Order: sequence, then structure tokens, then C-alpha cells
Amino acid sequence: MALQTVAGHRTGETADDLRTWLTRLEGCPTITRTTLATCSNAVHGDEPAIWFYVQADAREAVAQRRCLSCGESRDVLDSAEHWNAPRMWSCPTCSQSIAEVAAGFHSEDGDDNDEDEPTAGGGEVPDGDGEDANDPSELVPGAPVKPPSPTLAKAPLVWTGTRKILQARIDALKDVVQAQVADEGDDVIDEITVNLQKVDRILERLDQRLADSLARAADAYGGERSAAMKESKAILAEYIRYVGDEPLIDHLDKNPFGVKVDLKATLSQSLTQVAKAIG
Repeated sequence: MALQTVAGHRTGETADDLRTWLTRLEGCPTITRTTLATCSNAVHGDEPAIWFYVQADAREAVAQRRCLSCGESRDVLDSAEHWNAPRMWSCPTCSQSIAEVAAGFHSEDGDDNDEDEPTAGGGEVPDGDGEDANDPSELVPGAPVKPPSPTLAKAPLVWTGTRKILQARIDALKDVVQAQVADEGDDVIDEITVNLQKVDRILERLDQRLADSLARAADAYGGERSAAMKESKAILAEYIRYVGDEPLIDHLDKNPFGVKVDLKATLSQSLTQVAKAIG
């Protein structure tokens, strides 16, 4: 659990943190049950999408979520009848507009579980893990394996390419800095060299794990693909949080050496593209 207050905003690290935050809301009926929103559009197949854009106005009690992957919009309760086109939500820390969404419910009998929540397809959950049982290759010998979506198949290359672009830009910035301080004393050069080494921590944190996990998801099927997709989503959420929390990224974007690195914009675009691929 990692709920904390940052600059007056309540923040967390996982979807479970979000659900915990809902149960602690004050000034409303006690939240006895929570559930994570998913997009059940048939285009997602066996992997309902979990990332959304959100427009909401607390004063007017209206909200709408739009699936990042397929674009399908859903109004919350009777929001459509009072819709006033509020601004899209964005994270006050990292400025990202994509998020996982959860809902809280109050039940007089104190029911606090999700057992009565409908599944993505509106039917019953099969025995087992709920994935292999739906895969034709598991039910019928010799049945074709369901291929990954084209966007999922390309997602590992997207992230690998992004890291290469960032590395090239960071290296270019290092070269310019080192050239400009070349005539300084040894103490200054040594200090600059130490500070430049700190820049490497960005790509050490934004590592190759996401591409590797996405590749496993693209190559697998059934329960194995579900496990790899879950891992990819967790890594993606970790990267998004890091990009928002790492002040060094902003410092490099505002560097005074005339080198345009655009780290945050490039990362935001790439992570959003990956989020669309995995839903």
C-alpha cells in the first residue's frame, strides 16, 4: 500500500491503492464494494481494456470515460442528461491523461466483494483461469492459435525504438556539455562528469523489461498471454509514475545548452501508444 499526499493531492501506485482510497472517502455513504472499470467492446477479445480518458465535473455530478484503445465512451449513471462537456482529467504530477478507473458502491447489507460483477462478455466465468478455457487451441486439438493484434505485435519495437531515440538525445546532450566545459579546471570537469553519469539512471529505470514482456505477450496465447499482458500493464504503470515523479527529466528538457531532447513529450507519446496496444 502506498497512499500518500503529494502537493495536496492524494496519490497511489496501484489500482489497489485507488480502490482503498475509495473506501476511505468521507462525506458520502460508506463505500462497501469497489470494482475496476473495463471496456468490454468485442474488439478487445479476451483481454478487456483497462486504460481510459476521463471527463468529469464533480459540481455537476457528471462523468464519462473513453477507452484509450478503441475509443468507446460510456457515461456514468445519468451524466448524459446533464452533460456540460467538462475538461479532460490529467494527472497533476505527470500530466498524463490516461488512467485506470474504479467505481465505489454502497450496499446496505455490507457486501464488499465483486462476485456479482458481470464479466467482460456478460456471461459466466468458466472454470479454471478464465482464459485457456476460451482459447480454441486448448479446446480443439489442431485448432489455430489466435494471433496477437497488429498493434500488440509492434509494441515491443515501439518501446525499443523509443529507448534508442532517448539514448541518442541524451548522448548528444552529454557531448555538448563536455565540449563546453573542456577548458575548465579538472575539478569542474570531474563534477560535470559525475553529474552526467546521473542522467543514465533514466534509461536504467525505463529499461527493456517492457519490451520483453510485450514480446512474451505477443508470442503467447490463452493463460500465458493473459499473464504476460498483466505483467506488461504493471510495468507500464510503473514507467508512467516514474516519468511523472523524476525531476531530472524536466531539468534535461529545460537544459541551457541548446540541445532539444524532449524527453517527457517523447515518453508520453510512446507510453500512450503502448497503452493503446495492450488495452
